Formats: sequence, structure tokens, C-alpha cells
Amino acid sequence: MNTRSWRGLSGLLLAVAAAMGLGAQAVAQAAPEKAVTPVTVGVLNVSDSAPLYLAIQRGIFKQHGLEVSTTPAPSGAQAVSGLVSGGMQFAFGSYVPFIIAAERGIGLKIAVSADNVNDSFSRVVVLKSSDIHSVADLKGKKVAVSALVNFGTLAVQVALKSAGLSADDVKLVTVPFPNMAVALTTGQVDAAWLVEPFLTDLNDTGKIRDLFNPFSGDMANIPAAGYLMTDRYAEAHPEIVKAFRAAMTEATEMAVKDPSLIRKVIPTYTKIPAAVAERIALPAYASTVNPAQLQHLADVMRSYGLLKQKVDTSKLLYP
Repeated sequence: MNTRSWRGLSGLLLAVAAAMGLGAQAVAQAAPEKAVTPVTVGVLNVSDSAPLYLAIQRGIFKQHGLEVSTTPAPSGAQAVSGLVSGGMQFAFGSYVPFIIAAERGIGLKIAVSADNVNDSFSRVVVLKSSDIHSVADLKGKKVAVSALVNFGTLAVQVALKSAGLSADDVKLVTVPFPNMAVALTTGQVDAAWLVEPFLTDLNDTGKIRDLFNPFSGDMANIPAAGYLMTDRYAEAHPEIVKAFRAAMTEATEMAVKDPSLIRKVIPTYTKIPAAVAERIALPAYASTVNPAQLQHLADVMRSYGLLKQKVDTSKLLYP
């Protein structure tokens, strides 16, 4: 190659390189990286909150302009406290404690629903050798529940009343879910309300049998849990709320369409092994709440003494 040809080629390469550099710079100036808003979500690390983690891991929140971090909120009281203090902007939990908080004058709104009840995620079970074969047979027996005031316990109480039993006919015993298997198999209790993955774990032993589904009858199709915020935060940050709802709706729709995505996510933030996550029953994920069913839940809560007065749950709904 002669000198003239080499100089010509060199000039062409420099021109291309310069053009590429200018092009990249122009693109960067035309489409700057989108700023993200940090938000903290209080969570209970159970399978109900799997769509949240799916949205984090898939970058869905970032696509909607949010940088989401999580913080533990293992009880309704802690979730409400975190929201009111501003330590968290959204908090996951059962609707029961949130409705109780609303009755006490704490202004809350539902940012987005998490799930509804179904007939497979939780059951009341007994040992195979038990002489208990119906709800009515629980008279004079001990039933393990995770807390005396919560969603599942309310459902158990509704089922007992439907079978003609009074509150005094059955003794409810508080037992943490991880300890229920031992409590049942050692005779400390006669029956236990179990949720996943503890239900699958104990079923695998072959020692138990199903007694009844607490979320049937008057508790069928009830909204189970959601992500709440204070009305003050909702009023001050409507765009953030809109983005959070849109991201969670997208992730929830993915979960409903392809449950395998959720089964892969669950072991990443819980202690549930991947092999177990593949077999457990999943919650009925839903990003919208049925207003009539939410009101029904509050009315049932009042009839069982969890509320002192009627709560208008429409005030919990966010446009």
C-alpha cells in the first residue's frame, strides 16, 4: 500500500471513529438515564409477596422510575407504625390489622392488592389417627393458630360458628407456624391451621389429613392482603403511587400468567427450598381488590368483635 493510500485509509478510519463518538454522545444527550425515586416497602417474607420480589429482580420497578428496597414488617402493628413514621412508604400485610388501624383513626389507603384467599393455600388439619372428622368434632379441643387476632383465626372462628360451636367450645392456642407440626404431632393441640410451605412439609410426613378449608362459606373469595400507604403520602406523591401500582400490576399479571416465575423467585428471599417451592400451593395473586368483598370482610370482623363500630372500607380505596 503506498503512502497516499495509507493516509486516505487512516483519514477514513478517523472520520468513522469521530462520527461514532459524536453519535454516541448525541444519543446520550438525547436519552439521558432516567432518574429513579427510592422507596421502602415493609414486607413479610412469605409467598404472598413474591410478585414484589419479581418486580425488583426483573427491573420492573426501575422501568417505572422507582428504586425499591425492602424492610421487615412481620406484624400489622409494625407495618402501620412504619407507614405513619415515614420509615416505609408502602407496607404489605393482611387487610385485618389495616382495617383495625383505620377504625382507630389512622388514615390508610390501599396502593395495590396482593392476593385473595383460595381453597388450597391453607387448611385446618388433624393427625390421621385423630377421632376428629368434622368441624363439630372440635368441641372441647385445642386448635393451633398463629395469633389470636389475625386473618386466619377469624376464618377459623367463622367456620366454628357455622358448625354450631361457640367461642367457649374450642380453645384457640397461639403457636408460631414453624412449631405447629411439633405441637400437633406431640398432642399439645388437636388441630392446627397451617399455611404454605408448612402445609406441604407436614403433608409430606404422611401423618396428617385435611379437616376443612377455613376460607369457604362466609369467608370465600375474601381479599387477603395488599400494600398500604398513608393517605397523607398518597396525597403528596400521586405519581410515585401510580408508578408503584403500575409496576406491581405488571408483576402480578406475570405471576398469574406464568406461576413458574414465582416458584423460582420464592427461594431467593425466603427459607423455602427450591424443591418445595415447586410443589406448594400458591396464593391467588390479584392486583385489584373487590370493594364489596373488602366491606364484607370488615363486617365479618365487626360481628366477631374485632371492630367496635362499622368501618366504611371504601375510604381505604385509592382512585
